[in-house]
Amino acid sequence: MQIPTGFSGQAARATSGVSSAVRRDRPPNAGWLVAAILILTIGAGAYVLRNVEISPRLLTRIVLGPPAISPAQALQSPQAAPLSVEAESTYAVAIAAAPESTSGAAVTGAPVTAVPETPAPVQPEADTPKLNEVAQVASPRVVRGPRAANAQESFRDCTTCPELISLTGGSFEMGSNDSPAQKPVHRVSVEPFALGRFPVTVGEWRYCVEALACSYQPTGDDDQPVHNVSWTDALQYLGWLSRITQRPYRLPTEAEWEYAARAETTTRYWWGNQLVRGMANCRGCAEPYDAQGPTKIGEFASNGFGLYDMAGGVWQWVSDCWHANYRGAPNDGSSWDTPRCVERVLRGGSWLNDPSFLRAASRNRYDPDVRYPANGLRVARSP
Repeated sequence: MQIPTGFSGQAARATSGVSSAVRRDRPPNAGWLVAAILILTIGAGAYVLRNVEISPRLLTRIVLGPPAISPAQALQSPQAAPLSVEAESTYAVAIAAAPESTSGAAVTGAPVTAVPETPAPVQPEADTPKLNEVAQVASPRVVRGPRAANAQESFRDCTTCPELISLTGGSFEMGSNDSPAQKPVHRVSVEPFALGRFPVTVGEWRYCVEALACSYQPTGDDDQPVHNVSWTDALQYLGWLSRITQRPYRLPTEAEWEYAARAETTTRYWWGNQLVRGMANCRGCAEPYDAQGPTKIGEFASNGFGLYDMAGGVWQWVSDCWHANYRGAPNDGSSWDTPRCVERVLRGGSWLNDPSFLRAASRNRYDPDVRYPANGLRVARSP
């Protein structure tokens, strides 16, 4: 490493001063030591910045870690996240350009984060919740919102697991003409799967924390949807569920999520083409509403499949990697991934957004390793 001019002389004098102080059996001159350390640090830093390619974004993350966004900041500017959500006005949208990757290089279709595989199930530990051999351990949660007349009964795989509803699958038209990110509208066939009756709650997440399987410590009431979780956090929770139940828990694919959200409808919202006040939790959706956080689960009516809070409340992570549109998307309901992915998809809108973000076709994206107050999840399970 090249040392800046004049550096060696100063370092030598500092060293000499220290040696003399030791020989005279006196405490060393602290000022000279601090000066020497400071000069060394500045010289090394200057060398790195001159000779190593490093982006300002990466340098900031190395020093400070991922950006932290408080609910208050999110409320003041709900779209002022590290990357943009859809900006829709009268169903028009402008999709922001992809941000710089975490490696410091521009994103050019080669993302940088490997897609984690679903953890392989292992034998449950002795202190894990008792398994539900007949998938009917706990009674369904009592909710205020009415349930659709034809909705199937929910079930659980364990006493502390989220409630699930089995969906038969089928074909539907995915996407819309309201946004470039939602085109082209294409027909997709979805296989049978089970999906969470509600988003994962704070109380359900806390069981994973108590088992030392989830690192994120949630805030809020037990009946609120867990929020401020990253895509990576979600994988920890799903891995824990898979281990204690011996069942393949995962995030829904984007196609599965939209199939479930539409519940055999073709309108903008599952209840129709126009906003109906009191049908969801968003800014402008009427009461109940709390600007500081999402409402408790089950406050509003379920859709035709008996699923609650598929619109509003919290954005819900899905498994797919973000693509700017649906050109080339699979038509079999599978997850659309790339070898390395820097942005993952979220669906559903949140309490911080206006009603246009709650449409069944609306899409969002976010860094999978960064937490944001409005982001949550809903679990899925293969048969």
